[in-house]
Amino acid sequence: MATPRLRWPDGIDPRVAGAAVTAALVIVLYQLRGAWLPFGRDASLRGQALSLGVRALLYLAVPLAVARGFRLGARDLGLSPVGLGAYARRTLPLYAGLWVAMLPLAWIAAGTAPFQRTYPQCKQAADGAGPLLAWWGLYALSLLSVEVFYRGFLLGMLRAPLGRNAIPVSMLAYAVAHSGKPLGEALGAIVTGSLLGWLAFESRSIWLGWGLHCAVAFSLEALVLVRR
Repeated sequence: MATPRLRWPDGIDPRVAGAAVTAALVIVLYQLRGAWLPFGRDASLRGQALSLGVRALLYLAVPLAVARGFRLGARDLGLSPVGLGAYARRTLPLYAGLWVAMLPLAWIAAGTAPFQRTYPQCKQAADGAGPLLAWWGLYALSLLSVEVFYRGFLLGMLRAPLGRNAIPVSMLAYAVAHSGKPLGEALGAIVTGSLLGWLAFESRSIWLGWGLHCAVAFSLEALVLVRR
């Protein structure tokens, strides 16, 4: 009887496998951070800053190291600033229109009990303009790590083997990461994940998508405070 030889399975693209394993590891560790970090669910400004450090490690350092191993550069990951100015001038009305279109939904959601309990994610942000702005600075960095991971790393790794099919794969991972959020937000992640994924894929840039994500997130928290 022949001795089995360990080798890479036929038909499995290493980039797809690398993206899938990295995504599973990152999402599980971050979603369950409360089980292994003493500050994992701390809603104070300090706790959120510490959680941001953990997210930066998981959502930035780990995937960027994996991407480097596959020889993906800034352009592949949607991080290059080249051509960003011209793209922004052409498409800024589109992004602004998407933000405006989301405001009525954010207004409705902000008045519901689940969103009132959840937001602002940093409870000190309700204490005044200073804490709110400090929190939003941290929040913007946190959302940047989200965009780099879901719309930069995953799309960059999957673009060559899957083409546009990478968009729904990225959306699936993004939606799963919203488990534990209010139901409306978790369901909305299917739409926003698809939309932001499509924009990032077609433009090969995450930057305006990050701006849109921040604008919607900040508007939602502000509306929650207004309606409280």
